[in-house]
Amino acid sequence: MIEQREQLIEDSKKMHIIDDLMALGVFKVNDKQLYQVSIEELVEEYQKHCQ
Repeated sequence: MIEQREQLIEDSKKMHIIDDLMALGVFKVNDKQLYQVSIEELVEEYQKHCQ
């Protein structure tokens, strides 16, 4: 039950970052769709575009 809740929170965070990247015009990272990339890679990509 706790693991399921933590997974939902992690998925929600990932979707939020994906939404932010898409708003910046980023749709792929390393030739992969955003949902296929780890949350760590998404955060790195987001930081690149916000500097």
